[in-house]
Amino acid sequence: MFYDIRYGLRTFKATPGFTIVAVLALALGIGATTAIFSVVDRVMLRPLPYPEPDRLVSVGDSIAHPDYFDWRARNHVFEDMTILRGPGPVTLTGLDEASQLDLASATASFFRVFRVQPMMGRPFTEAEDKPGAPKVVLLTYSAWQTRFGGARDILGRSLTLNDTPYTVIGIMAPSFRYPARDKAEAIKPLALDTATQMVFYVRVVGRLKPGVSMGQAAAEMKGFFEHSVSNRPFGGQEMKLSVVGLQERQVANVRLAMLALLGAVGCVLLIACANVANLLLSRAAARRAEIAVRAALGAGRMRLVRQLLTESVLLGVAGGAAGLLLAALSLKSIVHIAPSVARIEDVAIDWRVLAFTAAVSLAVSLLFGMTPAFSAAKADLNDALKRGSRSTTGKNRAFRSALVMAELALSLVLLTGAGLLIQTLWRLEQVHTGIVSDHVLIADVELSYKRYPAPRRMAFFTDLLDRLTGSPGVIAAGAMSGLPMSGVMTAGMAAGSTLAEENVRADDWVSIKDVTPGYFAALGIPLREGRLFDAPDRKESSLAVVNEALARHFFPNQDPIGKQMSAGRADRARTIIGVVGDVRNRGRQMPAQAELYRIDEEGNVGSLVIRTAGDPLGVTSLIREQVRALDKNTPLTFTTMTEQLDSEFTSQRFNSILLSAFAAIALLLAAVGIYGVMSYLVSLRTQEIGIRMALGARMNQVLGLVMGHALRLILGGLVAGAALALGLTRYLSSLLYGVTPNDALTLCSVAMLMAAVALFASYFPARRASRVDPLTALRCE
Repeated sequence: MFYDIRYGLRTFKATPGFTIVAVLALALGIGATTAIFSVVDRVMLRPLPYPEPDRLVSVGDSIAHPDYFDWRARNHVFEDMTILRGPGPVTLTGLDEASQLDLASATASFFRVFRVQPMMGRPFTEAEDKPGAPKVVLLTYSAWQTRFGGARDILGRSLTLNDTPYTVIGIMAPSFRYPARDKAEAIKPLALDTATQMVFYVRVVGRLKPGVSMGQAAAEMKGFFEHSVSNRPFGGQEMKLSVVGLQERQVANVRLAMLALLGAVGCVLLIACANVANLLLSRAAARRAEIAVRAALGAGRMRLVRQLLTESVLLGVAGGAAGLLLAALSLKSIVHIAPSVARIEDVAIDWRVLAFTAAVSLAVSLLFGMTPAFSAAKADLNDALKRGSRSTTGKNRAFRSALVMAELALSLVLLTGAGLLIQTLWRLEQVHTGIVSDHVLIADVELSYKRYPAPRRMAFFTDLLDRLTGSPGVIAAGAMSGLPMSGVMTAGMAAGSTLAEENVRADDWVSIKDVTPGYFAALGIPLREGRLFDAPDRKESSLAVVNEALARHFFPNQDPIGKQMSAGRADRARTIIGVVGDVRNRGRQMPAQAELYRIDEEGNVGSLVIRTAGDPLGVTSLIREQVRALDKNTPLTFTTMTEQLDSEFTSQRFNSILLSAFAAIALLLAAVGIYGVMSYLVSLRTQEIGIRMALGARMNQVLGLVMGHALRLILGGLVAGAALALGLTRYLSSLLYGVTPNDALTLCSVAMLMAAVALFASYFPARRASRVDPLTALRCE
């Protein structure tokens, strides 16, 4: 074996061009596969980092909290249940300067359900999970290290969160991850009031009792749920029951995309293997005389196969090592553009990934090396010694042609998928959101509700907006209760004396947004009818501005100006003074919903929107200065409206970028593959071409002869690829917008691109064939 390895390395050194191309092709295939496997393994395949994670069940993300207490007491399928909330930002003060900390909340049963304990200190108790109990908090390990320098005296220290003192009672272990999409830095008791008349909709997780199946749990919870819904106002439209495994729930939104990307890199790996197999077949043909001599000197068939397979394994090892390096270099970028999903920040190259890479390298070594090895070992000795490297079989030529067509077919599938996702991204970007996002800055102002009750909050924002309005670089400034396009909104049931009964249904919910007078100008929301709020309206709380969707639905064929309506049982009747354009607050893929804007009178606003004359980030120092002049302990975070809108495309951009990159790699490998096959074909037919030219064939006829053969390969690959694409792209339908999986324009476009690249790759061997010197071609035989 050592001799085989040494001899293989020597042959690779003697043919550096072949070695570099083969290793690079394998590196691209193995590297892409390793990188995506690292993500899929961490997010989807690896069990959740809790004991017996298969028994953790998500009961629902919108369960009425009284039902939680009732179900927890009466169910027979769960050992225990817990409520999870957040994480969300709170204001941390008392350190060098005010900052935001991501705080999660849970009931005291959290530690029993997830079977986790702090590495220092203790968990909070049931007594501490009640309204009015002493405020306590646990820190995650990373927050303890980064924010407090790993101070050993952290236990018992008081932290001020949203102007409320909390005592640190524990530090979670480094391996602990709060079970949410976003990363939590601290956990506090939820402390829900069981006696309150208000209903909160919460996320519930339970741990199954031993021996209880998911189906049994779903059946019992369904019975509880139906009973609860029938006793809830308005039929309990807000409640949503979904009894599934917690891990399945966490990856539900990304499962299809992850599997599609894993399938894509699998195609790239197969294309790389086909490419290297073709290279090895060409190399084996060139070495037929050498192999024949070794066989004539006594080397058995299996001895020759062992030597050739050893060389294949060496290529696989080198390609695997280079691929692992490529995966390590690209992994950080992949994670950076990935959508927010639980455990994505933990993706790394570890022993599981190393084992996977080793297994893939060995598997592909055997996959691309087996056929060339046995083909070379079965060669006819007499024929090989007489004809040397030009001896070949029709079976080998057919196999090589089949490999090239397979490469082209798989490349076409990847290109089609990439084209569909790129079209989806482009079409989403063309959807008008209803706002003008250029030169708009968003500033989140984290005012403490304890220090700033409603009247003081209103006064703070009024003063701040007065300071900013008219400042250098500021065109318009306003405040709002929820970011546009964030999907976060308050809703109420439509009602009003001027609403016709036939226009109001039981499920007519209206989105409510509290704003200040400068809001519409800052976001460029157009006025369609009537007027907007102005400064004197701050004292008039019975006015409303509505969007076109509300006007169309509730006041069809009527002028809504002057009509009255309310949004919610607790809301007063409001007179409509204006109609503005629609804003797609639920995202570009959803139609605009009925929306009612009202002047903020309860201190609900928390974000500023500022339209600037230049770069939006250029006014951040001005805003900081004005906020600190009012309250130096109020933290600020900034983002531009363009960034806010772009965040909606994170998943689509991630899918399209990666699939496009894999398709480009596949296209490159396919081009190399057809170039290699056509070069090999020309080398085999050199004598025939020389004879043809000696008998009078012109250069363009020889060129056409070779290109005709290439065209047959290309058409075969495209036909097979089109059939595969039509069959496979339908699984991408849920990832698409504005384009169908079998879009003819996309398929034809990528087929034309594929054909152009393949013909370009074939042209150079064909041109070389057309310039063969007949005398040289005949003499070499």
